[in-house]
Amino acid sequence: MSEEYLRFVIQYYQEAKKKGRIKSPAGAMYKALMTDQLKAEFVVWQADQPVYHAPKPVVKPQPIEIIQIELLNEQFLTLQSKGLASHETFEAYLDWMLQQQEYDMDVVDGKEVLVYTPVA
Repeated sequence: MSEEYLRFVIQYYQEAKKKGRIKSPAGAMYKALMTDQLKAEFVVWQADQPVYHAPKPVVKPQPIEIIQIELLNEQFLTLQSKGLASHETFEAYLDWMLQQQEYDMDVVDGKEVLVYTPVA
């Protein structure tokens, strides 16, 4: 006899007592356990139970590159001074980068950084 069947019988007769169908569940439980009286109900109940599937662990990709905002600003200003910048301001350039899925802002050692993580 499995522990699951035992728990089922106990729960079954506790519910029956709450509904007023029996006065004392002890005798009914004993008879059900000794004669497998509720075995068919147990099989039906067991088939209706959802199967638990543990969630699969999510592997978060590690950042490949961390770029300090100050350094990125210096690089932008250099490109802008040579006429090679595709945006008018650093803020516009940074906004454009943050619209890309691969880039995100973070704080590392108290400094804002741009984090590049490839999208899987």
